[in-house]
Amino acid sequence: MTVHLKWLALFFLAPVALETRPVVGQAPEQSKMPGEDGRWAFVWPGTDGIGHIDTTTVVRLSNSTYRFWFRSTYTKPQGEQGYVRSMERLDLDCQAKQFKIREQILYDGDGNVISSHKLTEPEWREPVPETKGEFLMVLGCLQMRRKYGLK
Repeated sequence: MTVHLKWLALFFLAPVALETRPVVGQAPEQSKMPGEDGRWAFVWPGTDGIGHIDTTTVVRLSNSTYRFWFRSTYTKPQGEQGYVRSMERLDLDCQAKQFKIREQILYDGDGNVISSHKLTEPEWREPVPETKGEFLMVLGCLQMRRKYGLK
C-alpha cells in the first residue's frame, strides 16, 4: 500500500463526533443543511464539518452498488496540507456495506487544488463505526433507497 492509499484510508476511517454544527458563516436557523440545494444531499454531520453526495453524479452500477461524488466541507483546515474541502469519487455497495475511494481532490480555503489522486484499482473497505465512512454508508444508502427503491 502506498503512502497515498494509507492517507486515503485514514481520511475515511478517522473517528468523527456525532454532533452536528453549521459550517462557519452558515446561519443555524436555516431549515436546510448547508449545501442542500437539490444537487447536494446531506449525509455526514460532524463537529468539524459536513458532507454531501452530489445527486447529479449518481450512477447505479448494480442493484446495490452506486458511484458518485462526495463533498466534505470543514470548519477549520485539516491535515498537514491544511485543506478545508475535499471531493471523493466513491463506489458504495449498500448490500455488502462497503465502499471504494476511486479519486480524491483536496482544496485550500481559496478553492485551489492542493492535491489530486486517482486510484486505478481501489480496494473495498468496511467503514469503521462512528466515522465519516459509517455515516456515508448509512445515510448514503438511505438516499439511494429513496431514489432507486433498493430493498
